[in-house]
Amino acid sequence: MYNQKFGKSVNFDKFTQAVDDFFSGNHLKSVFGADAHHKTPFTNVWEDEQGLLLELAAPGLHKEDFKISLEKDLLTISAQGSVKKNAENVKVFRKEFDYQTFTRSFRLNIQEFDGQKISAKYENGILALRIPRLAEKPSDSIQIQIV
Repeated sequence: MYNQKFGKSVNFDKFTQAVDDFFSGNHLKSVFGADAHHKTPFTNVWEDEQGLLLELAAPGLHKEDFKISLEKDLLTISAQGSVKKNAENVKVFRKEFDYQTFTRSFRLNIQEFDGQKISAKYENGILALRIPRLAEKPSDSIQIQIV
């Protein structure tokens, strides 16, 4: 077929074959990398007068899939969801996220934030944790009375 814009013949069969080869072979792994998808959710952390708001984007899970724990100053959020299997005739060309199973940990300043009053809510694929400030900050110095 002659293309007026380029002034030469364009072989669309070769073009179609090149596109098919690109999507059917291992070429995608060399372009995007074998581990191009994210295994841990993206996280936003906000601070305001009340404390911290931590948001994890983890679509496709249920609130029962999450486990949240605080040991000393280490806040750990993990999920154990059921892994979705593709049908045999489905080819995956690109997979950029898979949050069915993950673990994320964050250091929490326990001198400033109250780990005992953390609340969590999972809605529309976002896990939101509210971490309030301590009502009274522990004093850095203690006055000792002499008797």
